[in-house]
Amino acid sequence: MVQEGHVGGVGAPPEIRSDVEAVKADIAALRAEVANLVQDVVVLGKVRAGDAGQRIADAARSRLDQLGTVWEQAQEQGKEALERIQDQIEERPLTSIGVAFGAGLLLGALLRR
Repeated sequence: MVQEGHVGGVGAPPEIRSDVEAVKADIAALRAEVANLVQDVVVLGKVRAGDAGQRIADAARSRLDQLGTVWEQAQEQGKEALERIQDQIEERPLTSIGVAFGAGLLLGALLRR
């Protein structure tokens, strides 16, 4: 540790004092440069984080759009299947009642076990 009055102090030769002052100035400049560098890194990190956040949001939106499309297709297929079943029931009502009765008996027998 350098104490005032010894190296670079009042009693030191002028060359050493000027060297100490130059070192102090260099350290102050270095501190300023490091502060600027830290600020630049923070700004760059925020920009990159913002870019990553935007890419994630875009990907999520795309996936939600795909999910909506798949949901609509599933609903349409379900409606078509329901219509086909209703048509078959209307064409063969007695067969449909017999199949439903048989399925009920089978399910009842399985549930009793």
